[in-house]
Amino acid sequence: MSSVLSRSNSSSPRPLVETGARGRVVQYLRENIASGEWGAGQILPSAQKLSESLDVNRRTVYAALDLLRQEGLIRSNGGKIQIVARSQASASRLMGETVVVFTYFPESAAPFPVEGGSLAEITRSIYTQIIGTRQHVMTFAHAEIERRDVSMLLGSDRPAGVIFADISDNESPFLGWARALRDGGVPVALFGEDEVMSEFDHVASDHFEGARKLTHFLLEKGARNPLCLWGGPLQRAWQERRAQGFSHAMQEAGLQAQNVKHWPLSGHGWKVDEAAFDHEVRTLMGYLFEHFQGARPIDALLAQTDLEFFLLAAACRRLGREPGRDVLLVGYDNMWQNQPMRAFESAVPLATVDKCNAQIGSELVSLILDRQTGKSPTEPQKRVIEPHILPTT
Repeated sequence: MSSVLSRSNSSSPRPLVETGARGRVVQYLRENIASGEWGAGQILPSAQKLSESLDVNRRTVYAALDLLRQEGLIRSNGGKIQIVARSQASASRLMGETVVVFTYFPESAAPFPVEGGSLAEITRSIYTQIIGTRQHVMTFAHAEIERRDVSMLLGSDRPAGVIFADISDNESPFLGWARALRDGGVPVALFGEDEVMSEFDHVASDHFEGARKLTHFLLEKGARNPLCLWGGPLQRAWQERRAQGFSHAMQEAGLQAQNVKHWPLSGHGWKVDEAAFDHEVRTLMGYLFEHFQGARPIDALLAQTDLEFFLLAAACRRLGREPGRDVLLVGYDNMWQNQPMRAFESAVPLATVDKCNAQIGSELVSLILDRQTGKSPTEPQKRVIEPHILPTT
């Protein structure tokens, strides 16, 4: 192999995402550019020379060069000559000290406190913990990211780790990206409880224990026939775990648990608009009415979130049941304090559940650090955070 094609020893190869012959050529080119062997503005060896030196056909070389052109790593002079567009030596060192965070809440990076139990607190905690390790943070907002943006993280200048702070469902395209990054040797950590998370290092909130504790709180207040009435379909793993916690608490108390009910939440109530709030409450009244009838009417309600609490409270009031007196109501997520819907309903939950989102963020960073330093075993790690009950009085 000629000297111009010799691989620099100053950069150790990283695991490939590209496989086969093209992957071998791509890695070879990336490593020589990353190491500074070929600097910005330098002309690359010809496709024929690369083909002979690497023992691959020219079609494979052309495919590899095309990929690097798409990434912006090289450019063509309009003919067959390929030129290094930018040096990656300094970028590689910087990215090697950077943790990338995918989040729906990029505003959490702003220098102001995030209050209550918002998921944004997870992102806020991640930033704080990473900066404390003297690493850097790069934020990608879910709504703005496209696949070509993620592919750059699989080049030679890969990040020190990637955290997906709030993947919302099993079908999310971010799961595919998480797999690609993990398989490419990048430490990856996710937050969530869906079954698919088990293939990754991840952190989950203990929804079973949160619902169990919250149900016992209501029973200690005198409730004997509480009901979980939640908005939207019941199809998420955390909903199932919470339903199991509710049933378990009722069994512990020797009481019969009603099945979790749901109403088709339209989303109108989330708007800071009294007419939209009224529309959602009227819909909810139809689902609540039957549960106040018969020989065993409900005496307590467990809302799915603090946001839904205000809708439930308003619906109960319009059905002649005073919240906190005729029917006990509790929330979840510790977000009720600053909700705009409080303008339309004066009741507050007797208690809510704090999922300890700051601790969740801290554990996500800890998973990344343990994977970086080789402390984690080969198999994916799961850390479960126990929530706390927060009475409001």
